[in-house]
Amino acid sequence: MEVKFCPKCGASVPENSNFCLLCGINLSISTSSPAVSIAQTIKPIDLEVSTARMKSYTGIAVFVFFLYFFFFFPGLIVNYIYVQEAKKMEEKAGTRLPGVNILNIMLQIGSFAIVITLCLIVAIVVYVFS
Repeated sequence: MEVKFCPKCGASVPENSNFCLLCGINLSISTSSPAVSIAQTIKPIDLEVSTARMKSYTGIAVFVFFLYFFFFFPGLIVNYIYVQEAKKMEEKAGTRLPGVNILNIMLQIGSFAIVITLCLIVAIVVYVFS
């Protein structure tokens, strides 16, 4: 006795059966092979997208926050690098990732602090040498 497979669920059924014993589909009507029908119903999973969606930048944001206190300029550089990486990951994931907003806000505050510091240095130099 030969064994065939159900085109809907892939269960093995005896050759002379008219119905699948597992899902109950009428096998006399369906003629497609199980490998084709199962392959058509399952969508391929994109590993890059699922990996990108699991990425979180919350821990990195905490690390960068503490780095700012001890080493401001290296902290700013690391923050910029992680913001660029986060943008690429968000494009792959197609969604907003946790911690990215915090990294963006810290980068904006750090950039603003540099501008204010440079303005103060220029003002002091102009005042001293005038």
